[in-house]
Amino acid sequence: MAKYEEKLNIELARLLGELDLAAEGEQQVGGNAIDVAVEVDGLRIAIEAKRDFKQRPKAVDAVDRRFRQDLAMLGVALCYPDGATVDELGGEQLTWTVRTREAWVAGRTVAAADWQVGGVGDLAESLRQAPGSVADADKAAQVLSRGLDDAVQSLTTAQRRTLAERLDLPGDNAKGKKKATEYFTAAKRGMLLLAMAMLFHHRLHEHLPESPPDGWNAKEYGAWPPLNPTECARDHELIAERLNEAWRTILLVDYRPVFESALVGLAALGGTERANHAVFGLAKCTIRVAAVARGMRHDLLGRIFHRVLDTARYDGSFYTSTAAATLLAGLAIREQDCDWSDVNEIAKLRICDPACGTGTLLMAAAERIHQLRRASGAKGDEDEALLALHLVEDVLWGYDINLTATHMAASALGMLSPKTKFSRMRIFRSLLGVKDGVASVGSLELLGGQLRLLADPGTTQVDSGEAQAPPKMNLVIMNPPFTRDSLRHDQFSRSDELNLKRREAELFDQLPDSRAAPRSGGANAFLVLANTLADNAYSAVAAVLPTALATNPVAKGTRLYLAKEFHIALIVTSHDPERIFMSENTSIGEMLIVCRRWNSDDKKPPTTVINLAENPASPVEASASARVIDSGESGRFTRQSISVERIAEGDWNAVNFLNPNLVSAFGEMARIEDRGSRIEDRGSRIEDRNYYTPSRCVTSPLWGRTVAKFATRFSEWNYPRLNQSARYGTTRPTSLNRCKHRLTCTSSQRKIKPRRRRPHGHGEDASSCHINYGCRSLASLA
Repeated sequence: MAKYEEKLNIELARLLGELDLAAEGEQQVGGNAIDVAVEVDGLRIAIEAKRDFKQRPKAVDAVDRRFRQDLAMLGVALCYPDGATVDELGGEQLTWTVRTREAWVAGRTVAAADWQVGGVGDLAESLRQAPGSVADADKAAQVLSRGLDDAVQSLTTAQRRTLAERLDLPGDNAKGKKKATEYFTAAKRGMLLLAMAMLFHHRLHEHLPESPPDGWNAKEYGAWPPLNPTECARDHELIAERLNEAWRTILLVDYRPVFESALVGLAALGGTERANHAVFGLAKCTIRVAAVARGMRHDLLGRIFHRVLDTARYDGSFYTSTAAATLLAGLAIREQDCDWSDVNEIAKLRICDPACGTGTLLMAAAERIHQLRRASGAKGDEDEALLALHLVEDVLWGYDINLTATHMAASALGMLSPKTKFSRMRIFRSLLGVKDGVASVGSLELLGGQLRLLADPGTTQVDSGEAQAPPKMNLVIMNPPFTRDSLRHDQFSRSDELNLKRREAELFDQLPDSRAAPRSGGANAFLVLANTLADNAYSAVAAVLPTALATNPVAKGTRLYLAKEFHIALIVTSHDPERIFMSENTSIGEMLIVCRRWNSDDKKPPTTVINLAENPASPVEASASARVIDSGESGRFTRQSISVERIAEGDWNAVNFLNPNLVSAFGEMARIEDRGSRIEDRGSRIEDRNYYTPSRCVTSPLWGRTVAKFATRFSEWNYPRLNQSARYGTTRPTSLNRCKHRLTCTSSQRKIKPRRRRPHGHGEDASSCHINYGCRSLASLA
């Protein structure tokens, strides 16, 4: 058996190699043989394989042994199907789980739900995303944030002000109140641009061409290739000069979106001793982070940005987690949407994020496209380079109000394929503010048409200053800003705030259906904007939205608007008590929604609602979840099919419950309430004695959270007993409303606080359950 496993391991390595992964079967390391060794982004991954699904524990033990031997930082425990042959391995369904060294040190066990099932191609995708499981983005962001703080502290107030002004970064605090530290945050953002350029420089250096580009000469630009960041940081007195020389040289190749602003920031510091000290300390810190930044990809950029960003509560900017971005892109971009083997067909796609931030969703979309292209079997280095070029120059479009965020998005897209030289990038800055008495409200200006967009102030491209309105999009993917009206634009003076809200009112009032964009928040208006951008027969909109939008009566107009304009194909919500959100730096419940144009005369199909019992925490888990959801298989979630009629009526209450039975029970309660309100004679009996409804509501733990359980059987309704509710101090409508409120109190809103007091006449064991007082009052109406 052992010899045959070795043959399977060698064949698996060969198959992974055909999928462009550096893999070696039965690799000998220090007297030990790793079944399959794979290198991804410079990280060694040890695959330990066993035959037969029943040997999963042995495969995990083998991975842990590699950790003890210090042979890998990441491992994959894998099981071949019993009876697998070398000749047919490429078509077999494998079972595997990704395990980190940290999980082994902490003694975490592998649960049954942690195992993934798929073919060799699916395994290859998990391996490509696996480095993100190792890197601690939070820790790296914290380290770099401290480094930025230290660097800014080293600067004089004049240097901070100059840096902010040269990079067009806001220096005033909320409401225009100035403090002694008014330029600290602005300068920190400016230094962040330098840090991002250093990180990109570190990644780019190994991909620079061997021969110098046109226009290079040693006297003006120095040696070729230019020094890497580590070499630049060997002398703190010369670091600014060396970075300036290296970045100017790299610009001869291209990468303007990354390095042009960084050079402006470097020049603004003035080259003084204090400036060199600040840049030197930041470079040392950035080099430490660069050692692990490979596995983080765009996750690191978002975490850092939101540690620096101080206006999120005012403009509603919340960073989409990498896992949520991967899940949303995986569900929104489908295999049937394009011929992924044809680069020219992919180049015709247009994908836009009108609130792109640091580019997390655009990066996830790009990685999903690469994944689908690999799955199509297409190969060729020349085509891959052409695809990377088209993605950056033509396919991916992003708009954001924050200059720092747009430059970080440009850096993120550049890191996706650092060896690709691009001449343009579709990342734009949309102005939010008042200039010369003219108010502009960011990407929402696109609702006003192209002329307004192109006027000054308008939207400028990161790398060329060119202003350009977007074409019609195949996909709008976004996490739109949402914040309550009392906080929106509070970072501006009172007069500017009023001007901005007046401009919003102008744009909202011209909408064909103003109910879809109430002025209490910007997320609804962005949905209307998405509908405007995704204006062709096969367009789709994929968004991260507050879960309250699916249930709040105030948002019913938005729900009706979306159901009218699109087919609501999919809604994904989290019931994970630890992670009910899809964004970082927020604690409110969020959902993912995918809407598609419906141009057929046939009836729209039902909406699929996925309620996650466990919210994916990494891109690997998210990619696997997207695959399982799309295939119709079961997983760590419940699946509901909601009729198009209910969705069209604005009834999206299915997002409230992990258990589909509770959705049905809640709907029955609503129908009973409506039915009871039409009964005039309280002393009569209900004619239909076979009507079923929840007779009691008991709180109990399920998947680590408090939910409601129901019994659906009850005796005849005797309306003289309606008065029983009066002795508990509640009227019938109050009892119904209280019960309905408690049914919707999931972990995404607030936990139910059970009452221990039991009404008279009921004999349940108090030690086995806590009676929900309001629901018992409802039951007593019978």
